Amino acid sequence: MPAAVDILAEVPLFHHLSDVDRARLAARIDVERVAAGTQMFAHGDPGGSMYVVRSGVVELFFKNDTGERIVLETVGPGQFFGEISLLDGGPRTAAAVVTEDLEALVVDRGDLEDLFTVSPAAAMSLLAAAGERQRNTVHLLRHTASRDRGLR
Repeated sequence: MPAAVDILAEVPLFHHLSDVDRARLAARIDVERVAAGTQMFAHGDPGGSMYVVRSGVVELFFKNDTGERIVLETVGPGQFFGEISLLDGGPRTAAAVVTEDLEALVVDRGDLEDLFTVSPAAAMSLLAAAGERQRNTVHLLRHTASRDRGLR
């Protein structure tokens, strides 16, 4: 299993950091193991941490107003999720369910605050990564809305 420092180097959010900064962050973060079939969090739950997948798969989804389950993303090794509530301190915007046994690095708000103090460029990288995810979500929703309109 790759070390936390190696995993962080592959994540777009952290790959630009120096080896020293990555090692500093890796020393602070925890590892969480979650069995397949477990819901990690639900829409509206308190946030405060993001996850970087070492192994396993997590599905991020929400239910729309008609109860239809909309899958936003399936996240695997080297990818991350949960960053929105980490950034703004608000509740979770989607639910996360583990579909293959998960081992993930857990980065909490305090970890990032310390990182941003020593590496302000990391904050810009996180914002860019969050913006990219937002764009992907908008694209997904636009596609879903187009399909629904055509069925009427």
